[in-house]
Amino acid sequence: MKNLERSNIKDISQDMIAALQVVALKHGIQFTSKGCSFTSTSANFRIEAAVVGDGGVIETRERTDFPLYAASYGLKPEWLDKSFVHGADTFTIIGLSTRKHKQPVLAKNARNNKTYVFPNNTVSALMNIQHPVTA
Repeated sequence: MKNLERSNIKDISQDMIAALQVVALKHGIQFTSKGCSFTSTSANFRIEAAVVGDGGVIETRERTDFPLYAASYGLKPEWLDKSFVHGADTFTIIGLSTRKHKQPVLAKNARNNKTYVFPNNTVSALMNIQHPVTA
């Protein structure tokens, strides 16, 4: 390989995560690629390690932050792992990114299993409509 390019960086990142599977299984964690910065001759990969909790749930920073900071974003801590419908898709709340001010809520799409970000006021409105509190 003479130069690093976006196409081969993605392949290298996937190969690194695959190679780390033995370590992940041994220690009960999961590695996730969190991006990369690179030039034509060098690269800096960011990899997150997270504990695999009960039921195979990955305990990421965003997941553990949700119950801690939900109220300050106008959300309810019990909404973690709850689903809401947005458009034609169903999303499950999986965390809160305190670093993202405009769209801090992370939710996984049930159809394609991809993670999307949402504004907290949108999620709050949808959850209050779709999961009203009954006394």
